[in-house]
Amino acid sequence: MTEEKKGLSFEKIRLLPDMIAGLALIVIICLETAQCIDRYCFRQTIMFVDDVVVICFSWAVFVGAAAAYRRKMHYGLEIIMNRFGPSAKPYYIAFVQLLATVLFGYLTYRSIILFIKSGSKILATTRISYKWVDAGAIIGFALMTVYGLEFFIDDLKKIKALKEDKA
Repeated sequence: MTEEKKGLSFEKIRLLPDMIAGLALIVIICLETAQCIDRYCFRQTIMFVDDVVVICFSWAVFVGAAAAYRRKMHYGLEIIMNRFGPSAKPYYIAFVQLLATVLFGYLTYRSIILFIKSGSKILATTRISYKWVDAGAIIGFALMTVYGLEFFIDDLKKIKALKEDKA
């Protein structure tokens, strides 16, 4: 075996948010399908489905958003950026990235506060702690903060390289 195939590589670890969001979506689809079949064919419901789907939905949304952000798959408004000249665009991109990173950091902080304040709140049927729902937001926003810092540093490197090219 080559060295690359042994153990977990950094790229495999970077795919973890994609796998978590994908798994959460698969669980949602399977449970909701089973719930529909059970309800319409057997006239009964599976009691725990709603609570598990709420948890999975939180993880799919927030961790999935982080995975999409890492791949730069979110929509962007280029209307404002197109108003800047070519020399100002890298600065604008870095500024927007910095704002997004600060926002994600703040949202991580607010998610942690929400997690702490949820205390002993539990989901109705399964009696699972509501902290499992809130944890998805913490993980998602924390990942977006880390990715945002990474993108911001890359933007600063691009600006530095542009300045060196001009000199």
